[in-house]
This record gives sequence, C-alpha cells and structure tokens, in this order.
Amino acid sequence: MVEEYSRYIKQSIKFDNDDSKYLCECSHSQSFGKHCEYFLPVGTTFDETIQWELEMKSTYPWRIQMYSDILCYTTLICDYGLLCLDWRDICDGKQQCMSGYDEENCDKLEFNECDDDEYRCMNGMCIPDESFLDGEYDCMDFTDEKQLFDDKNCTYQAANLQCDDRLCLPNRWSCGDGQCIKQRFDFQNTKLVGTDCTSRRSEYYICELYGRYKRWTLPNGKCYPSSRYEESNTKNRTMVQECIYLVKCALSQGAETKCPCNGTSCIDALNKACPPVNIQYPNGSIIAPYIRHFYNATRNWKQKLSDLMVFNATIKCRGYMIYQYTTILPYLYGFDLRDFEVFLCSNSSISSIIPMNGYDKYCYNDSITFNNHSYNFIDVCKYSMECISAYRIGDGIVNCQDKMDENQSEINISNICQNVKRHRFRCSSEEPSCLYVINLGDFDSNCNNNYDESWMGTDMMLSKVDCNSQSKDGCEFIRQYINMSWNSNTNNNNNNNNNNFTLQLSSARIPFRAYCDTFWDLYSKDDENVTTCQTWWICLEEQWQCRTGQCIDKKWVLDGEWDCIDASDEENIFAFDTNLSDHNTKVFKNFSVLQDKFRHLYGIQAFSTICNLSREYPCLRVNMSDDLYTMSHDRLCISLEQIGDGYLDCLGGVDERNFQEHCDRPGMLGRDFLCASSKTWIAQSSACSAECPDTHEASIACTIYGYNNDRPKVKDYRCINHTHKIQARCDGKNDCLFGEDEYMCDRRNLSDAKPSNTLYRKQKEIYVRNADQNPHLPQFPLDVNNTKFNDIYISTNDSITTSTPSSEVTSSLISYWCNRGIGIQIYNGSIVCFCPPQYYGDRCQYYSDRVTVYLHLNLSPSIYTESIGSEIVIKLLVLFLYKNQVLTTDEFHLQPVVEISSYRKKIGYFLYSRSFKLLEEKRKRHFNRSNIIHEHHYSIRIEAYELNVFKTPVFIAIWQYPIYFDYLPVFRLAKVLRLIKSTEIDGKNPCLKNPCNQYQQCHQLLNQKSAYICVCKNNFRGTDCSIIDHMCKNNHCSGNALCKPNYRSLISGNILPYCICPATHFGHRCELVHDSCISNPCQNNGTCFPTLKPNEFSCLCTDHYHGKQCDMKTKAISLKINETIKHDAVVIQYFDINFSSLKLILVHQHPYCNIPHVLEYRYTKTIAPAIVLAKLYSNIQTEIYLISLHMHVRSIDGVTQISERNRCIHVRKLLETSEGML
Repeated sequence: MVEEYSRYIKQSIKFDNDDSKYLCECSHSQSFGKHCEYFLPVGTTFDETIQWELEMKSTYPWRIQMYSDILCYTTLICDYGLLCLDWRDICDGKQQCMSGYDEENCDKLEFNECDDDEYRCMNGMCIPDESFLDGEYDCMDFTDEKQLFDDKNCTYQAANLQCDDRLCLPNRWSCGDGQCIKQRFDFQNTKLVGTDCTSRRSEYYICELYGRYKRWTLPNGKCYPSSRYEESNTKNRTMVQECIYLVKCALSQGAETKCPCNGTSCIDALNKACPPVNIQYPNGSIIAPYIRHFYNATRNWKQKLSDLMVFNATIKCRGYMIYQYTTILPYLYGFDLRDFEVFLCSNSSISSIIPMNGYDKYCYNDSITFNNHSYNFIDVCKYSMECISAYRIGDGIVNCQDKMDENQSEINISNICQNVKRHRFRCSSEEPSCLYVINLGDFDSNCNNNYDESWMGTDMMLSKVDCNSQSKDGCEFIRQYINMSWNSNTNNNNNNNNNNFTLQLSSARIPFRAYCDTFWDLYSKDDENVTTCQTWWICLEEQWQCRTGQCIDKKWVLDGEWDCIDASDEENIFAFDTNLSDHNTKVFKNFSVLQDKFRHLYGIQAFSTICNLSREYPCLRVNMSDDLYTMSHDRLCISLEQIGDGYLDCLGGVDERNFQEHCDRPGMLGRDFLCASSKTWIAQSSACSAECPDTHEASIACTIYGYNNDRPKVKDYRCINHTHKIQARCDGKNDCLFGEDEYMCDRRNLSDAKPSNTLYRKQKEIYVRNADQNPHLPQFPLDVNNTKFNDIYISTNDSITTSTPSSEVTSSLISYWCNRGIGIQIYNGSIVCFCPPQYYGDRCQYYSDRVTVYLHLNLSPSIYTESIGSEIVIKLLVLFLYKNQVLTTDEFHLQPVVEISSYRKKIGYFLYSRSFKLLEEKRKRHFNRSNIIHEHHYSIRIEAYELNVFKTPVFIAIWQYPIYFDYLPVFRLAKVLRLIKSTEIDGKNPCLKNPCNQYQQCHQLLNQKSAYICVCKNNFRGTDCSIIDHMCKNNHCSGNALCKPNYRSLISGNILPYCICPATHFGHRCELVHDSCISNPCQNNGTCFPTLKPNEFSCLCTDHYHGKQCDMKTKAISLKINETIKHDAVVIQYFDINFSSLKLILVHQHPYCNIPHVLEYRYTKTIAPAIVLAKLYSNIQTEIYLISLHMHVRSIDGVTQISERNRCIHVRKLLETSEGML
C-alpha cells in the first residue's frame, strides 16, 4: 500500500476513487498495523514489550504454568501417551511413539558422511570446517565448540537459535525449550537438586510426584508450585475423577486447598472412591506410551513411586518388532526409556514377536549415504543392540545402553576415527580415543593421563582456554592441541610429549594478574597458593589484600559474600585486633565506614551468645551428635584462624566454602551443603527435602536450616526448641533462643532468605577476567606533544520516556498467553500472538517444521579481492524450493569490502508449508524409505546479484543444495559459498554447450561444477520459461529492478511477481527510493554512497578525514628519528593494549629497507596506538627497540631514537642477570 501511495503521488497511477485504497496514520505511540489495530502493552517498541514480557515470566513463573500451553510437535501423528512430542524426540534413539514411529529412517542421519572440507556433528549433520571451534555454535547439538552452555534460563529468554534449535546429547532428556537434563525423573529424587527442567516439562501430568516441594497437576497438565491451588467444578466429579483427585491429594501431601487428606489419612477416602485393588495414576501413559503406573490404596502414600508398572508394548527391536507384549512388574527404579526398551526386547515372549517392522537386523550395513559412502558401522552394542555409527565409539559419550561403545579394547579406534581425527582428541597411543571437543576441559576426565582436562597433563587447565563469541584466543590453540594428540609418538610419558610437541604455550599461559586473585586458573590451584601469595604478592593500589595475600576488588569488601579464602573480607576482617595492614589502610582511609558496614552485616549472628565473634566463627561442628538441644561452645564455635585452612571443621563445609572444590560443577563449594561422607552436595535451601546419604548429616542440616518444605519462599522458622517464629528466617534479628534462625543467611540481602540461583562468585570471576587494568607505565620519549584523552560525556536535552505498565497490564495474561511468542493487544481487548519462526498456532504452542540456513560468502578467490569499492553491494537471494517451485524467499545484503576482512554468517529460517497437501505428503514421506532415498523434492537455491547505484542488478553466481533430511522436523544447512573466478573453475563450463532454451539463462552451479541450471530470464515464467508475465511486462517492478514472476511464494499462490531491487530502491515493487546522497552529506571531499536502509548512507573519506560524514580530521603519530643503528631492514609495528588481558594487539605495521627520518601513521580511532616498536634486521641478529610508549592519548608528535638505551632485552636475559646476582 505504501508503494501504491508512492506511485500515486508520482502521478504514475490513478485509483479512480477506490474506497479500499487508503492509509491509516496511527495517532497513539503504542499502536501499529495497517488499521492501527495492534497495541503494545508496554513501551513504544517491540523490544520494550519483549523485555517486559520476559521479565514478567521470570518474576511470576507459576503464571507460566497456569496460563500457557504444553509445547507440542504435531506433524507426526502417533500414540505418545499423555505428554505430547517435542520435535527433539524424533530420531533421538528412544521410542516415544508406539511402534517406534518416531525412529523411522533415522539411520540415514546416524550414518551420514560429510565432505572432506566439513565437520561432522555428533548427530550426523555437517557444517563447514571453518565453523569448527570458531566460538559460535553451528551444530544443533553444540558438539563443534568447547564452551559450556548454560541452558537453565532458556525458559525465560526470547526464542533464539541457541535454545529453540538445540538438540540434546544422547542420554539427555529435552525440556522442550533448549534445556537438557540428565534424567527426566530426577525430580522425584529428594536427594538431587537443580537437575530438573526450569519449565517443569519433566513433571507434567505427574506433578504430585515431585520429591522436594508440593506440586499439583493443573487441568492443562502443567504444575502449580504450592499448596494454594483450588480446583473448580468439584461438585460434579465422576467416581473416576474423584479417585484421581484423592490420589493427587495423597501423593502431594494435600497440595490442593480442599484436599480432605494429606497422605497420612487418605486410605479410607480412597477405599470409598477407588477400585478395591490397584489405582492407575496418572490416568494414561507417561514414561512411554506402553507403560502405566498403579498404586495400592492401602500403601504408604509418603512413598511417591508407584507400586506396579503395567506394560502393553508395541516397539521396535533389532531384527523384529514385539507386538502388544503385556507384563506387570514392580516399579523399576533408575530405568530410563532405553532401559525399558532393552528389557522388553530381551524378555518378550515368542508369541509377541513379529519378524518385520523392527530395526534392521544388520543395521543397514549394506546401505549407502546420500553422497555415496558406505555406512561406517561396527557392531559394538552386543547386549543393548543399538545401531550406532562407528564414529561414536570411544567418543567420550555413552551411546550403547550396555556402555560397550566406551569399553572397547579389541577395536582399533584410530582406524575408525581416521576420517574425523582432525576434529577429535586422542588421549594417547596407549589409550586410543576419539573424543569430541566438548569433552575437553569439562571437569570430567575421560583420559587416564588427564590430558583432556589439563594441557599435556600439566597445570594448564583446558577449562580456562577461552574459545567463545567474546574471546576466540584459544580456538586455534585447541585445534593444534587436537592435531598434536594424533602424533604417532604420543604416549603417557609427559616428558616425551613435551619433547615431541612444539606447540607454543603462549596462548594458554594465564595472565600475570590471574595469580592470587582468589579464582583457580591452574589445575593444581597453585596460582592461589596461600604461602606464595602471602610471601611475594603485591596487590594494586586500588585492591584489598586478604590475609592470605590474595587481592580482590575493594568493592567486594563487606558485601556479604566471602571472596578471601579465610573470610578476611567479611566476618574475619577484624579478627583478634582491629588494625588493618598498611596497604589496606591506604585502600580504605575512612576506617569508621568499614566498622559501620561490619556492624550492619554481622552485628547479629547465630550463636553470638555462645561464641566470641571477635575470635570465633559460629558453625555446627562436624563432630556434633544428633542432639542439638544441648548447645555448647565446643560444639558451635571454631577459631577464625580455622577458616580456609583446608580442613573441614564445620558441618557442610561452610568454613571451607572458598577452599573446597564443588563436587558437581567447576568452581568452589560456595553456599551449597557438602555431604562429606559421600562427597555429594545439596542446595542449602533444600536441606530438609533433599537428604545427604549420611542420615546424621541430613538430620542436623534439616534441623538447623529449618526451611519450610511446603512454601520455600515463606520465612517462618522452627527453632531447635520447637517454637515457631513467624517471618523470622534471616530477618536480621535473633528470634530463637540461640539465634539459629540467622545461621548461614545470605548476607547480600537480609530481606530474602532464598539463596541466589547464580553460580557462586561467577559474576565476579567474569568481571575480573574482563575488567580493564591500569598499568603504571612511564612515557617514552618524554619530549613529545600529545593530545590527552579525556572521557567525554555527551548529554542531550531529549527526554527519554519510560512507559510504566498499569496494574491491569501487569496482572493480565498477555505475558504468558503466547508461550514462546509475544502477546499483543488488539482493539477489542483480546490477545493476538506474534510467533517466532520456530513456533506456530494461535498461541504459538506448536513446533514448526523448518530448515535453518547458515551461510558465509567467501570472496577470497573472487574478483572482489582485486577491485573493491564500498559502493558495491552483493544481494544473496535465498529460495526455498519444492519441486523447483519457490515456497519462500529471503534476502541478505553484504559489502565485499567488509566481508573480505571478516567472517560473518547469514542465518535464515525457512518453514515447510502446512497446507493440507504438503503436510500429508510430509507425514507419508516419514515412513517411505524408498521415497526418502530416491526423491528429494526440497532444496535451497542461492542466487547472488551485484548491486550498483542506479543500475540494474547483475546476476553473478548460483548455488543449489538438496535437502536430503526433509523428513526430520528441523534440519540445518550450513555452507560456505565460494565465489570463484570464472578462470579458476576446474573443468569445462557445462553452459558452453548451450543446454537452455532462448527464454532461459544457463548458469554453472558453483557447488557442483559439472552441473548447471536453467533460470528463466527476466519477466518470463512457466515450465520452459516461454510465458512472458503480463504484470512484469506492465512494469510491476520499478525501473532498473528485475521482475521474477514465480519467486514470490508458492504458499501465497505466486499471485504477484518478485522484484529484485537495485541499490537505491526497496519495497515489494522497488518503488521506494532512499538515496540519501542527494544532499551531499559527506564533507571534506568525501564520496557518498547510499546503503540499503532508508535515510542511511556511507562516506568514503580522504586520508586526512574520517567519521560518518568525513567531518573529523584523522589523527596521526608523527615521530622524527634523530638517532639510529645500522640495519639491513626494519619493520615498524604499532600496537594497542588490551587493558583486560594486557596483551598487545597489532593494528598496523610497515616494512622499510631504511628507516625514514620521519615516521607518520594516520588512524581513525579515538586513541593513538599505545606502543610503537622497531624490529631491526641485520646479518647478525634481530633486535627490537621501543620508540614510543604513550597510553590514552589522541595523537603523538615528537622526537625519538633507536639506540642501545631503548633496546628491548629478552626477559630470559633479565632472569639470567638476576640469578647471577643471587
């Protein structure tokens, strides 16, 4: 409509008083849409609404359970039981559908082979080799990167690639939103904490079985998290409904407000309403569609696991199918879905076996892959009988249920790993393995020599080697380490390894300031050795120094959290005497401020009437008996000197929280409770509901922490003497006789007794790793004129309006109604959902079938390396094709001048049509093996066009890739598009034979050089492109645009042509012009080029100016050399300093045969390069000279020299001199 209006005002068309042609101007800042029918609930932008809705979800998570839906995959129709399918259930190796329908034809992906220039993900998908260890996840299972992914917050994030397109690893259970957990039913275990789904999907339909708190299953199958829920329509229940209701009351200990019983008094009511023997709950299958659970009415209802499991299974086994096999067993604790499958396939009766429709007996070992490779198969799962790729053997991940894939001594792993070894790690020649990079530095040693956790078995922790989107320094280091592990001489002798390998450790050394910073960077933890830190270490002037010698940020002192090992920044700060060290006195000149802060935080402590807080630390000692009623000094107090001494003196390890390593994750124990006898842990807030295996520890922990089990946010407390105190827990007052209600409170927030969910001190560690340091370096030379840099804070008179949502909005359902989508109000007050591409449905409650495309355009061998102009733009037109008809299109734009010097990926979503015809075809194709192998209807075509100002787009290249795995719900196509010069294409161009007709253009496929494709010429359509489109002929697209009749969309009927716009136009018909260069905004003889965005432009400036409009004079370093040394050649290097890592960053260098009398270097950045070095080459040796050192200056103008006085001496020379002096 906007383009028609544009034509109208240009008087190129007339509407003849057509009342349907109009534009609405939305008068309210929160309204939008063609008719202004949509209304943002908060703010004036989509981003504001999205952020607010996410905040509401994280603030009120129980409302997600009440008002949202269970996310479901509905394309595959099968019997799955109560809990609908997650798209990740398809081809995950476990049968969630009766008859194993969800595991059809999965071998094609399992045994898929990648090309030589690709990386094979664990699940069989392929990505470019360049994407392996590049710091960004490209594999859907994340096996191409070393970094750990924190998935617990996916529930409260907007839909994104990392969460919503993520596949779980084998033996992990998907929570439906990107979070993966070890075991689905761990939530039933009272001794395990933090292992269940944030979304609660693992608990759906069986919420009452939750092991730690009261839960109630809602009508939608989700879980209400407390005992305040009240069911409606209670009067008209049937007998079956009444029975189920009472079972829920019994199992949940009365979680619903009207429950007539709480688990201990339910038997009579159950006998009246339920069958006389066994009661089924839930009322359907939940672990698998063939398993139902039954409870005896007279049982102990505090035990939540069922009494019986009834199987009625039709599932695939290897070589056969078992059909309607029925058996009854007691509850099998600890079994997962694959355990049940192995058990049933091994124990079913002969009468239930059908010798067809099962998995192939020989694992399809006579099959070939889509790229004509034989299946790489070795039959290793001897008992559990899985068909797995040989690439999974010895990979550090258990894939056989009998674990035989990780316990192989007879198989030559080096041979089967040959094709992928450049991406896999070998422990040693004595211990061959084929480990994925995710196993390196994951705190779970897979190698006997520990090489997968520490570099060559040394102190260098691989977990500390950064390879992520923020820091890619360690990516190449890990690649080299993997390559070196395959050296034929590699063995477990560390000295031999060090001799054989020549890898430079510089990229893996820890920074100087990483020592004595309270965070472990070395495997041995020697970087935090207390003796070394106390003896030698000097903290920066602005840092606090612990009594251990470690250094911390002064803002962390008395912040309520231990940072020093010995707590000398918190409770132990004034121990034994009140005098601070000379260093700390300079850090905190106002001593009274510290004293006031200490009194505020620690003036009230538990057991303060028993312990001398100036010398002692109050805690429950490890040698306590269960009798807590006799409170005494020797049971409750330790010396402050015992904190952080390496010995567990307090129950739960609370005195060694910064010394003791956590049992289950990297880092310190922190505020978790250590079960010392078993080396396990429980969360402090779960001290009563989660138990240590040692009942002694468990009993005391529960008694003293005293959290309310039913309502963990409520701070009521039961004192040791059984008195109850309302809202007493951690309120800053000693309400109980001995003050035990204040024991181990989180001092960071005295008003909230719930411990923080973030990893202990993690944010502080991130801050330390990334905070800028301020090295005190002298200037050189002194005789210079430079412009100092001062931080400039720009203020503006423009007021920023912040929208405050009304109480009606904050209490409405809009934040929760649309699941993973965004809720928007419409004019009649109802809610409409805007769904991200991963979801569809009126409430975004269904998973989409889709292809995700990752593309990178490689220009290195193209014409653009020789002739680059910033005015040139390349358009990538990506077409999603079905039988060569366009389903959907997407466009990406890039500038060659930028792409040549950077590696950027273009990412797009392409959705399969849900039209009745194509949906039914996809459903049938899922089961049609022959069709999957021989017919490939879907493909991705990429056409590249060069765009120039005021010129028609020029077709320059084409690629096309078939989608072999279109029967899967989600597939990722990741490709590097190589724009190769025509003169460098191997072989003959197939288009030279003129295979296309007169209405077509022949183009060679750059990804398959022997193949070609005939593309319809501009304005033409039809099977043979012989039909000229009347809309294109009648100028549907504006001048200089290309008109493609069949490119719009098959889904929308291809009614309108697709217009490929030139560089200065945009819109569906390319009618809108955005040439911002007409006003000549580029100053100082700069050249203006329009961009693809309205009202934006780019300026190409002359050497002496820079800035968006060439309005700023380019700064320079100008150094006159008045003294030099004889040399044969010299390289001048200019460096910035990374003030976080203190690494030098080379920004420019220039070689000379003879050094000029004046050095000049111009730059556009605000700050001048801090260091300038001269590398002098001669026949004798190479020497380095410092010719400039000036930090935080804008420009430098002065005189310097190259002489012995400013020669840089190697550090080894200095060490030799020092040793000689000693």
